[in-house]
Amino acid sequence: MPAKNGINMLDVKVRNRRAILELIYRSKKIPRKDIATQLGLTPAAITLITNDLIREGILIETEKKESNSRGRREVLLQINVKKFYVIGVSITRNHYELIAMDLNKEILYQNKFRTLDFHHDAKQILAAIMETIQSDILSSTVINKKKLLGIGVSTLGIVNSETGVSLNSYGVFHESIAIADIFEKRFNVPTLLTNNICASAHAEAFLANSALETGRLLFINYGPGIGSALLSNTDYFNIYDYRAVQLAHVTVEPHGRPCICGNSGCLETVVSYDAIAKDLEEFVRDKAHSKIYHALHDSSDSIDIMAILQEYENGNVTVQTEIDRVVFHMATAIKNAITLLNPDSVILYGEPFDSRKLRYRLVEELTAYTKAQKVSFSDFNMQLEVMGPATTAISAFFLSGGEIPG
Repeated sequence: MPAKNGINMLDVKVRNRRAILELIYRSKKIPRKDIATQLGLTPAAITLITNDLIREGILIETEKKESNSRGRREVLLQINVKKFYVIGVSITRNHYELIAMDLNKEILYQNKFRTLDFHHDAKQILAAIMETIQSDILSSTVINKKKLLGIGVSTLGIVNSETGVSLNSYGVFHESIAIADIFEKRFNVPTLLTNNICASAHAEAFLANSALETGRLLFINYGPGIGSALLSNTDYFNIYDYRAVQLAHVTVEPHGRPCICGNSGCLETVVSYDAIAKDLEEFVRDKAHSKIYHALHDSSDSIDIMAILQEYENGNVTVQTEIDRVVFHMATAIKNAITLLNPDSVILYGEPFDSRKLRYRLVEELTAYTKAQKVSFSDFNMQLEVMGPATTAISAFFLSGGEIPG
């Protein structure tokens, strides 16, 4: 029984430290009495915990301000954001991208590298990533004596974040691999592995100024394919509350093209870059339309979607017919997802949404829907792929109650 009570007391301490750190982080600067009021803890408990956090270097006391009561000046607490940093790693089929970021979200380092020479060999890819971290970040002057709190890694496909294992990366790696364990053994810091869409959804909520009002968030990433994730409650800090949603495999065209999931007519078979390419190739096969042809065939990774969308902006009739069809099915899937999942907000993210005409057309399709006001476009478009795993590392630090790696 004593051991059980001890464990319970430790859990309470971690939860209280986490709540205090998250509140201070959201508030930027806040006095102890406001922390006690908002969290429902006694002033004595707040003083005890915050004093520990100050001794550990996590919190600092900062500028004083005049209190409303009897002209007193009160001390404000804030996170020592410049002392610590995290590393984010985004791994896709052909690239890995690294970022080092302090707790003030200031980017200290960012770079992107191709992995095609490694032929999807997990050991070679991870070895290259770890060598880059060592040489470009840990051994460089950009860190300036800051303390590394953790590493966030994101990759495609199915992952088990609790065990840190990539189970099926849809072609990034040939096999399942314990990514978190490999990084932890090399760098001796906590490492969190997440699905890439869940990581981006977390970053969207984490970075948004209105994050506290976000509520249950449905995040939709438009591709080359379609990825989506749902924040299952309002705790956007909790990285384990994001769940992948299979919006890509909702049927939108019965008896349509076969899908890799085994069904036919899924949203992915209509709106993915490959699907658009197949439809447009039927046109360029018989007609010499050089701009469309080059957009379909000159890119090594995928079709040049922005070149296609530029033709859409320019009023190319064939492209307009195709993209309007894509937008119609996208809007239908979004409306169905809102009806079924009932999120408080829906954020649309992805390169195609940089097209003003596509955005306008999508808004048009959604206008008649009674819950269309829930839908908006990301304020961080094309920035979240590597910011996602970095923000998950920050959240993991807070979830631990501010445990600094040895």
